Amino acid sequence: MEALRRWAESCGVTRRFENLSRPPDAFGYEHEVWFSNSRDENPRVLKATYDNSFGVLPNGTEATPVGYLDRLRLQNQIFGDDIEPSFALMRVITSQQAIQGRPAEIEEIELFFSQRSFQHCTWHGKSVWFREADRVICADTHGGNILVTLDGDMTAIDVPAMLEPDDFTPQNA
Repeated sequence: MEALRRWAESCGVTRRFENLSRPPDAFGYEHEVWFSNSRDENPRVLKATYDNSFGVLPNGTEATPVGYLDRLRLQNQIFGDDIEPSFALMRVITSQQAIQGRPAEIEEIELFFSQRSFQHCTWHGKSVWFREADRVICADTHGGNILVTLDGDMTAIDVPAMLEPDDFTPQNA
């Protein structure tokens, strides 16, 4: 973690966020969430991992800080997101565009992923989406993480993505 802190400082991605001085607006499995003030010109959502916690991979193992950041990079690459990591006291703070919309229904989620060439399967008893072309696995794909915008478009806001590990043996869902 010290190496990660030094790396973040050398890259200039350590920041202070005023929103974090107030209680969070929402909670996730791996992070607390703060919503921007509605008067902000470009509203952003901030997410801070719990201290020394970086989520769980689709196979059920605990993620490392580097694994967490790799998943964010893949999410940006796959879904055209703009998540920006920052670091404070070994909490990864991310900022992304605030999306207005509703949770996607199961059928909409299936369409969202199938249009991007993902196949639905299970891995270690968990529902995941796998794209063979680039060996990417996406998990945690419930309606709270896939939104239908006010314009009717769908977007992924918190979908952990990872490259296929050696032990990946998907089963049909």
